[in-house]
Amino acid sequence: MALRDIITRRVFVLDAHYPRTIIAGVFFFTLLILWKVPGLEIDPGLRSLVPRDHPTVQNMELAEDLFSGSEIVVIAIETDSLLSERTLTKFSALQDSLEAMGLISRTVSIYSQKYIVPDDGGFGVEPLFDEIPSDSAGRALLLQTLHEGGVIGNLVSEDLKLMCFIAQIEASLYFDEIEFREELFRIIEEFEGPERIHLASPVISSAESINNVKRDLRTFTPIALGLMIFLLLLSFRSWAGIFLPLFVVAFSILWTFGLMAWLDLSVPIIGGLIPIMLIAIANNYGIHIISHYFE
Repeated sequence: MALRDIITRRVFVLDAHYPRTIIAGVFFFTLLILWKVPGLEIDPGLRSLVPRDHPTVQNMELAEDLFSGSEIVVIAIETDSLLSERTLTKFSALQDSLEAMGLISRTVSIYSQKYIVPDDGGFGVEPLFDEIPSDSAGRALLLQTLHEGGVIGNLVSEDLKLMCFIAQIEASLYFDEIEFREELFRIIEEFEGPERIHLASPVISSAESINNVKRDLRTFTPIALGLMIFLLLLSFRSWAGIFLPLFVVAFSILWTFGLMAWLDLSVPIIGGLIPIMLIAIANNYGIHIISHYFE
């Protein structure tokens, strides 16, 4: 007798003699393996698809440590009174708040930018302005300085309705994008209105991708399970034909994410397809087994 047949027969005998024990053991193992699932993280970056000890990843880490990070956050302030004393005073506090964030190494704006000033001995480097102008003469002088410093068209739009803050994120391959985005949004909310504030950053997009994956899992997994139950009911017209494949699918999904949590593995961006793929594959095998059972 082949080894496969011997193992199959012994498993069948064990299952026939101890059904309740096996079922209880499966449920206990499921509860145990789900213990760490709430801490499972979703990694939206492409780097999560490459092992951390891969030479390419190590070289990227070394380059970012030497030359600082390449990720930036662009914050644009839109207002019709950009050079007014109230607006400039208000958003000087935004400069301080951004620099106080732990993951931001430096912030470039008109408040931190310097320009070259020629003098008799050569040239000097000075800030764009030391004090916020309070009258029209001061604003005219500030506008002239912005033109001379090459800021207009870069940090400030030519129509004087947009002003940018460019925040550089400290070199780090692995940090919590969701937490960073929430902290940044809390700061932005304090300064929004009546001015309009716009954000752009790959980090913000990554955080949105994580939320979209979580939302899709919550939305499409129940829909897929519902369609599966409906088709099984339509095909077999019995509770056994419904719940036996359903249990196989459910335990496959739970054990997959549970093992990933226990092994400290993050879910990659394509991991949102895991439940859908398991539903399709396990459902096919379940239908095949149930069909043989009814035959």
